[in-house]
Amino acid sequence: MNFVVYRCDRNSLTSQKGSGGGVIIFIRSNIQCHYISISEDRIEQLFILCQVNNVSFVIGGVYIPPNSPRESYTWHCHTVENIVQQYPSHKIFVFGDYNLPNAVWSNDEYGVSVQCPGGDPAVDVAQAFGYLKFYQHVMVPNNRNVFLDLVFSNERELNVVRASDPLLDPSLHHIGYECCLKVSKAPLSSNLAYDEFYYDFKNGNYIELNNYLASINWQACLAHSDINISTKIFYEIITFGIAYFIPLKRYKTSSFPKWFSQDLRTLTIAKRHAHYMYINNKSDENYNIFSQLRSECKQLSELCFNQYIRGIDLDLQNNPSLFWKYVNGKRSNHSLPGSLFYKDQSASNGRDIANLFKQYFQTVYSPGDVVPHTPDTTVNSNSSINLKISEITVSETFDAICALPNKITAGPDGIPNFLLKKCVCTIVSPLVMLFNSSLQSSTFPDLWKESFVVPVFKSGQVLLWT
Repeated sequence: MNFVVYRCDRNSLTSQKGSGGGVIIFIRSNIQCHYISISEDRIEQLFILCQVNNVSFVIGGVYIPPNSPRESYTWHCHTVENIVQQYPSHKIFVFGDYNLPNAVWSNDEYGVSVQCPGGDPAVDVAQAFGYLKFYQHVMVPNNRNVFLDLVFSNERELNVVRASDPLLDPSLHHIGYECCLKVSKAPLSSNLAYDEFYYDFKNGNYIELNNYLASINWQACLAHSDINISTKIFYEIITFGIAYFIPLKRYKTSSFPKWFSQDLRTLTIAKRHAHYMYINNKSDENYNIFSQLRSECKQLSELCFNQYIRGIDLDLQNNPSLFWKYVNGKRSNHSLPGSLFYKDQSASNGRDIANLFKQYFQTVYSPGDVVPHTPDTTVNSNSSINLKISEITVSETFDAICALPNKITAGPDGIPNFLLKKCVCTIVSPLVMLFNSSLQSSTFPDLWKESFVVPVFKSGQVLLWT
């Protein structure tokens, strides 16, 4: 399992300690995340913007040393206030070692409140976070029966419990905690929406589609003097045929890896349920059930993965394309980010994202070097250039279609190479008519000028231009 690591290392501004330290946040590499720049550098604190299921939220971490002055807590609270102003609609979760042992925290419908001596910095924290309608969610004290580690959030329904399998052994001052951040899948912005359905061109009824195309009087349909109108009619006919004879299917995704067997999926679901039961009722019986299922999951997971890898090894010899499909799937993250960042700017809709791309790519050339081209409409009668394009033939077009790679992906016209090759005998004649009409009118149809521009993500964070 890979992680993206964010650090705020200890320095002379944040602590007088000579030993190392600071704040560190690990984010799984399949989660889109972005470091949030903050101006306050006198506190060991770190804030990360995360995105899961197209829902964005902020994770923060902070360490404030024991006996720190009230100003340290004020600086931290101001930082959180700025984060809230910057991301007003986001859920924010701040995990930290606040070192406020004299405070007793509670929540009401308006936010967090505290009981402590009047001069304690906890008063300032409670006032600042209460104003933001934040709640404090750690209700299990450490082994000294005091609360040093705290979790503040504007999410009221957050259950923070003692960790069942902590990364580090508990100490006198600190124990492990765990919580579950419930992120519901949100719909994409209308500006970023994409189709959940696709045409299954591999399983189309091409016999009936060819019969349909053969029944069209192309000579009459494409006889218009305007090549743009003829081209539009051609695509309307093809689109109608696709809608009738190519099955429409919905994209299906699974939360389980491809190599999970049905038994492993069932066992994993049972383990999750057992973990939920243990979190809500920490009895020895519930823990033993969860522990047993976790052990069985681990053993079966190793078995399934090894079997899958052996199958990939065989595919490398017998069907290399399946092997490279596996490799590309491991490298790629196909989810569509709802927000993108460039320098100090962010964008969350199609137009703004496109403009940020424009700003980024403008850095690779100087706009002043581009000289506008004005076509010369005058004809030089003394020119010796004699450009002659012969008529495009059916055989040339037929051979060109047959030579196309057998791809099922399509451009803006929605017609993949796979369909062209399956229908080459019935589609070649209307295409030749359009090609020659374009040559004779010296007009390139507007529909043929459209194309997809696809930025290719190679490395780093998918939310960032780097």
